[in-house]
Amino acid sequence: MNAHPAADMRKVRVALADGRAEVRSAMRLLLEQDGGMSVSAEVATAQELADHVSTSCPDVILLDCDLPGLRASELLPRLHSVCPSVQVVALC
Repeated sequence: MNAHPAADMRKVRVALADGRAEVRSAMRLLLEQDGGMSVSAEVATAQELADHVSTSCPDVILLDCDLPGLRASELLPRLHSVCPSVQVVALC
């Protein structure tokens, strides 16, 4: 039996999408305190998020509803078309 079963678990990869650097920084700090999560990217615009998702499909996106660029109604279908399994948590 493995002495450290948590070491075998894959970390949940989270992309932080918010136009404000201080908000992204605070979210990163909170997430990094949990050993089960890792931040895959911090992005400030919808285009940066779309680029990241198309190259590295994260498990979860923490999405600011007011993210500069595309409206959420346009962005979400685009994200799911390139990464159908991604889960999105909208922060409004």
